[in-house]
Amino acid sequence: MWTSHEISRNRSQSNRFHYTKNPEENITLGFQTEIYTRTLTTPYLDPKRVRRLELLSELHKQGVTDGQMSLWFNDLGILTPQNKQYTPSLIWITRKKWEQRKVRENDTCFVIYPPQFYLIERIRK
Repeated sequence: MWTSHEISRNRSQSNRFHYTKNPEENITLGFQTEIYTRTLTTPYLDPKRVRRLELLSELHKQGVTDGQMSLWFNDLGILTPQNKQYTPSLIWITRKKWEQRKVRENDTCFVIYPPQFYLIERIRK
């Protein structure tokens, strides 16, 4: 601290560093994240349809063939959602689509990059 104004030096003349009011104002720590998901594309299904699809899947796991399932459903009078009779190929494609839907419901991938400092540039009008 200087005692006399005559011998005191101006602080701005002796300072070699530029003083910025808030240097961190334009710098921020940020994270870049990418999320890949297909779960948003699964439409809602009626609970009756879900039960029928789970029955098809369970019967297939027990070893029942598509032809046997179509005969069994037709004998019981169970019709498709379009009020048609079942065929072996229709059973097969229905099971295939149901399995793809179950895979799609759990298909989410997260990619998180290391944190970085970002300079924020403001556009002056």
